[in-house]
Amino acid sequence: YEPTDLIVSKKVEGVGAPDDVFTFLLTKEGTPCGERAYRLYDGDKEMPGTYMTKTDGKFTLKHGQKAVFEYMEVGHKYKVVETKRSGYQLIPASGEIEMTAVGADKGENLAAFINRYERGITNVSLKATKTFERNPYTGDEYTFELY
Repeated sequence: YEPTDLIVSKKVEGVGAPDDVFTFLLTKEGTPCGERAYRLYDGDKEMPGTYMTKTDGKFTLKHGQKAVFEYMEVGHKYKVVETKRSGYQLIPASGEIEMTAVGADKGENLAAFINRYERGITNVSLKATKTFERNPYTGDEYTFELY
């Protein structure tokens, strides 16, 4: 068979995004690619160590990382699915990228996932005392906006 690389990349956009871990599922022709070795990169730097998908085909990435799966079979259908996380908008919206692997001479097999961090609005009840320098406040409520 003709081998090729399949690359899965992760990018997170948005102010104040936490350093979260994102879970992905890799399948070939509908079957999970369990215990499949890959090289892990943080940016352009290859991370030392041995990396493999779990028996169920799942693996994790953080912002700026990419997994490079070598020796994937040209002509086979691969699908990468990202598990949705609360507080993030998935791109693509389905959280899935499906492709038929092509040889290196025909292009790159890239599944690029982007998440937009969306800081949520939360209502909180606080008990506090507000003191004014000149006139005491006599109301029952006072509104604070926290950023």
